[in-house]
Amino acid sequence: NYTYAKDLNPTFAHNAKVGLDYTIGGLNLGAKLFYIKVVDPVDYNFTTLTRINGQDLVSKGVDLTARYSVANASVFAAFTHAEIEYGNRIALSGDYNNGVPVGDTLSVGGSYLFSDYNIEVGANADIAFQYSNDDLAKNGYNNPIMGYQVVDVFAQWKTQLAKTDLTLRAEVNNLFDEEYYSRGSYNATSRI
Repeated sequence: NYTYAKDLNPTFAHNAKVGLDYTIGGLNLGAKLFYIKVVDPVDYNFTTLTRINGQDLVSKGVDLTARYSVANASVFAAFTHAEIEYGNRIALSGDYNNGVPVGDTLSVGGSYLFSDYNIEVGANADIAFQYSNDDLAKNGYNNPIMGYQVVDVFAQWKTQLAKTDLTLRAEVNNLFDEEYYSRGSYNATSRI
């Protein structure tokens, strides 16, 4: 039951990514720059209840990764810095699902395989750093967006049963019962 503006244009995206990967022995390092520009994204006019074209949406940043594997063990780290702009300010959750503020995130983890038993155990942590921007407060959002750390652990057993691979996995997500909302989701406002 949406009403669409008569001058609604199709949305186009322009993507660019450049990066380097380097591997020596069990070590792999990676760095990537990304830039995404979305032209004429669909927005919503809450006054006229009409779908319209919004301002250009730009997502840009860097991904850095490192992984080291040796014998039955591996460790990894991945860092992302992302800036998401909607028109002349940061993207906000109320921009009709066009983007949310992200900032800096880090994932670290590792695993070990007990090869005699085909049992692998591991853990990873997802860390989002505190994010602050004046556009948040100007538009009724919490400023700063608080950071969080979420730890997950797992154990899994693999075997082959009647020529079919079988994996039994037990995991505990959010081991320390952290109260948070994912950095890629809506952040707190008077409405959310």
